[in-house]
Amino acid sequence: MRTIELLKLNPIPRGANYMRWDSFRMGPSYMYAHQLLYIVEGTGIGRIGHDEYRLEPGVFSTYGPGIQYEFRSDPSVPLTAATMCFSWCEVPNRKLSARNRSARNMDGDYFELAEDPVRIEGLPEFPFHLRIEQPQRARMEEIFREIGTAWRSSPFAPHLVLKAKATLTELIYLLWRQLNPDTTQTEPAALTRFCRFVEQNYASDIMRRDAAEAAGISESHLTALLIRHRTSNFSEYLNRVRLKAAAELLQYSTLSVKEVAAAVGFRSSSYFVARFRERYGLPPGRARHGV
Repeated sequence: MRTIELLKLNPIPRGANYMRWDSFRMGPSYMYAHQLLYIVEGTGIGRIGHDEYRLEPGVFSTYGPGIQYEFRSDPSVPLTAATMCFSWCEVPNRKLSARNRSARNMDGDYFELAEDPVRIEGLPEFPFHLRIEQPQRARMEEIFREIGTAWRSSPFAPHLVLKAKATLTELIYLLWRQLNPDTTQTEPAALTRFCRFVEQNYASDIMRRDAAEAAGISESHLTALLIRHRTSNFSEYLNRVRLKAAAELLQYSTLSVKEVAAAVGFRSSSYFVARFRERYGLPPGRARHGV
């Protein structure tokens, strides 16, 4: 089986919800990007096209455009679920409508993407399902709840877009681990905890001692792990994460360079510009179309 090319992954969130229902249905008269469904509570039956499966807490599913689907809870156990509409895009000139409207009202760009979706190498055919186990579930559900609730009042807010993209990327990584069960995890658990802490808090003024405490190790041990496994130190790794987030913001928001620098945790915009140019070979002002 081919492995998933994580570097090609660039999911663009189009909408999100955190809701409770007895039944939920969408017919083929609606077109949309790819859809994600994650069950938080309750049980029931899901039907996507001709594929029928059990809905249980921790089950994550995704499916492609133009497919009829129905999700129905078991008697007296309403489903609580998170949904997210997104597109697997690799190029910025493929646009989707910002709203989920009927197929009759969609523009040509939408149909171009819906009829010829960008695929991620190594993924199975849609629909596919993934069961998320602890300890990932508690954290993922918290993020889903935050995104789905906040999206209703502030759709496409830059921080929500970045958080949604990071969440989708992690889901694909979990899927990759299930598709490749023989892959051994050589990275220490403490370093994984550190990376997760930085990815969730890079916009804050975090210090090495904060990150070491979150990883459950000493500062010197953290430095040794970073040098050995990431050929980096704390400051370099933090800057790398911040610069990646900045590149996303520059591509998918209208924030100024100064606003982007502040949003990802840089105190000095001039320092940010210098590090960005060093990392990507061009100034942030020229990176609006991707880096």
